[in-house]
Formats: sequence, structure tokens, C-alpha cells
Amino acid sequence: MGITRCPSSLNEASQQFQRGDYEAALQLFSVLIEQSPQNAVGWINRAAALDYLGQSSDALRDIDQALSLEMSPAYRTQALSLRQQILSQLEQD
Repeated sequence: MGITRCPSSLNEASQQFQRGDYEAALQLFSVLIEQSPQNAVGWINRAAALDYLGQSSDALRDIDQALSLEMSPAYRTQALSLRQQILSQLEQD
């Protein structure tokens, strides 16, 4: 059974991520991105969920999308750090 309703906020998706329910978080972040594709935070968080699920190539695609958008310096630093982590994992595979 998939999540069919829209997340009320980024907070709901983040809560699922923090609980370790990365599949649910992935679905919620995907809905958030569909609703607001210019939201870099949604892309960063979906990349993190994908990374936890072992989908490094897809995570890298999302983090690169996030980096193409406007965001605060703190989020840019977070995104760059996650990108480096993902690249390191891809090199090990």
C-alpha cells in the first residue's frame, strides 16, 4: 500500500525519515517535489532517502538537481557534503 495523500509539510516527510521509514519518506518527498519542484530542500532530503535505500545513482541525480536551485549557504553545504558521500559510495561499488 502506497502513500496517496499529499504531505501537509516537509515536516511530515522528515518525520518518516527520522523514524527510519525511508520508503515512506521517499514517497512523501516525491510528492513534495511534484508540488514544489523549486524546493531544493525536498530534493536534498529525497536524495538522502534514496541513498539510505541503496539507490546511489538516483540520489546523485537528485542532489545535482538540488544544487541547480537557489538555496541558503547552509543547505548548499549540506547538499555538497551529501554529494561527496554519494560519490564515495559509487566509487566503492
